[in-house]
Amino acid sequence: MLPLLTLGLGCANEEDRTRFDGHYFRTNAAAVDRSDRRQFEVTVRNATASLVGAKEAGEYEAIRYCIEAYGTSDIKWLGGDDLETIEKEVVNDRLTLVGTCQV
Repeated sequence: MLPLLTLGLGCANEEDRTRFDGHYFRTNAAAVDRSDRRQFEVTVRNATASLVGAKEAGEYEAIRYCIEAYGTSDIKWLGGDDLETIEKEVVNDRLTLVGTCQV
């Protein structure tokens, strides 16, 4: 029984995850430069499952990043935020968004 318990410990319940356009996306947000953490980069995996959903998941992760770091959800996006521009940012099934928390 112990191996089964070990396997279950690292799994998140679907109830704890948020769907975007019907899909789950793995996201990661990190500062571009450690000396100024306001500018960040968000990576969304499996972006081709739904470009709309991937964009929403990336925006959600960016808002979390800015709120946790600066207490604000105001973000200025690099390169715009329309889907046509964002589609060009998908490489190897990963969407990358760059923005700056406005403080």
